[in-house]
Amino acid sequence: MPSHPSSDGPGRIALPAALTALGIAIGAALVTMMYGPVSDERYYAAQVRRFVSGSFEFEPGITMLPGYHALLALLLAPFGEYTDLCARWTNLAVALALLPLAWMLARRNWPADAGVKAAQSFLQPLFFPYVFLVYTEAWSAAVLLAMLLATFSGRHVVAALVGLVGTVMRQDFVFWVAFAAALAALEGLDPGRWRENFRGIARNALRTGIPYAIVMAAFMAFVVWNEGVAMSDKHAHPRPFNLANLYFFYLCAWLVFLPHCVEALPRIARLLKRPGVAALVVAAFAAYWTTWSNPHIYNQEALRWWLHNEALYWIDRRAWVRALAFVPMAWAAFTLLTTPLAEGRFRLLHVVAPVFALLHPLVEQRYYLPAMMLYIVWRAPIGRRWELGTLLLYLPAGIFLLAGIVFGAFFP
Repeated sequence: MPSHPSSDGPGRIALPAALTALGIAIGAALVTMMYGPVSDERYYAAQVRRFVSGSFEFEPGITMLPGYHALLALLLAPFGEYTDLCARWTNLAVALALLPLAWMLARRNWPADAGVKAAQSFLQPLFFPYVFLVYTEAWSAAVLLAMLLATFSGRHVVAALVGLVGTVMRQDFVFWVAFAAALAALEGLDPGRWRENFRGIARNALRTGIPYAIVMAAFMAFVVWNEGVAMSDKHAHPRPFNLANLYFFYLCAWLVFLPHCVEALPRIARLLKRPGVAALVVAAFAAYWTTWSNPHIYNQEALRWWLHNEALYWIDRRAWVRALAFVPMAWAAFTLLTTPLAEGRFRLLHVVAPVFALLHPLVEQRYYLPAMMLYIVWRAPIGRRWELGTLLLYLPAGIFLLAGIVFGAFFP
């Protein structure tokens, strides 16, 4: 691993800051050209409009607790009548908190690269468009980073309260509350030696875990009361998991981390020379080939305007595309698994990220964004040129995706 300076001085953050500012300016200008809500914005914006107008009825089609909508409506209330543009710019204003939060989280382990990691977190192409839309993704990401910062500083009650806010905004955020509790329990211990450290893990869990457990218990009470996780449209979520999300997660990870995947090729090649690893790849391909399915009603051919559905369409329809898609999936998996993370306990993310993805019945790249952000913040830097090169790819790719939304060509 290359050596790095001990801090990110002005010279090291100037280019990341300039690229981030340019992305914000272009994105804010693009959304002024939008005429109305797009995709699920239709439901979210309608719910916010209800709240701003003084009505507290739930909008039909809202599948989550309207915590995000209520907070956004509270910020919009002083402006009087609801407008989509005002809502989007308000969403952006709060999302800007991601930059200092990501910087602080990265600076704990990689002080010299905190600036570029914060910029990458914000400009990551699959994430970037949601900064400017009436969607929960950007705010949820900011809450996740804030919760983890509180966890790592030992403020577990504060972390749990922040996690409760995140869970009210998105029900599946409770998974990350459990993740924070696990990281707190593993503090100072090597997760690779959990048998030897079992008593220490149990002691830490009892000492730090009660606030997180209360949030998780409250969530379970909600599920029992609601007879499920989704608030409405429950027929569209008939089963609790989808293996296709596991495979699609790694396909998206390959696209997002492509420069990093290229940099990882030498160590992946060395791994593949081992007979056991090669046999594992063959077994993984057999499992992928026999278990791939795409049953969700919102992932079908009629909805190919969504780019992820376009990709699913071709994987479904062409055997050679399905076979070829396994290559970047396996490539991304090897890249992530062989990349050093800042602390041993962060390796838990290798388990949590794919499990969180497959626990959703709808194949949707939005479910992968929190884990991808944490990978960016925690993975070992791969050299200044690689990191800046990644950033230089992220900016135009993110603007392209946002422009496609604005001009009605597609939705990610």
